[in-house]
Amino acid sequence: MPWVAARLASHRDTPELLRYHYDTIEACVAPEAVMAALRLTGFAEVVRNVELGIFSAYGAQKPAH
Repeated sequence: MPWVAARLASHRDTPELLRYHYDTIEACVAPEAVMAALRLTGFAEVVRNVELGIFSAYGAQKPAH
């Protein structure tokens, strides 16, 4: 992907930024671990919504006391 960005981007730092982006994604916590942590801390109805195949949004319900 960085070589495509280098050819199509108007800013010279774009390939480096994309490399950083992909390195960061590889270092992310797995979605299952995020959801397990939410459940472990007492949240209920934990869900994960994925947008564009790469962006995750997590939701959960705080238990009533």
